[in-house]
Amino acid sequence: MPLRSVFLLLLRGELVCLMLLLDTVLVLCQAVNRSIDDTLGDSVTGQRPLFLPSTLGVWEDNTCKECALQPPTSNAFKGTYTAATYNPGLKNMSITFEFTGG
Repeated sequence: MPLRSVFLLLLRGELVCLMLLLDTVLVLCQAVNRSIDDTLGDSVTGQRPLFLPSTLGVWEDNTCKECALQPPTSNAFKGTYTAATYNPGLKNMSITFEFTGG
């Protein structure tokens, strides 16, 4: 391969690389870790989790005596948790929390 061809190939490669860099948007971000409380929600936005179904008696707080699982409150964020014991008649249970990531 002649030297000129190598130079042109390198030049083309550099131009393509330069074009790609010019088309790139600079984004700065910082990692953030937040614990979301079951009752108080996000400490910054106040956004709270949505527990479904919202039927009375399905979701209980950490004082629930009938719940199948009763973890120690010392293991829970801020010493509280929300619990439910699945009942097939409910069909679906879920906890939803919306957030915007960066």
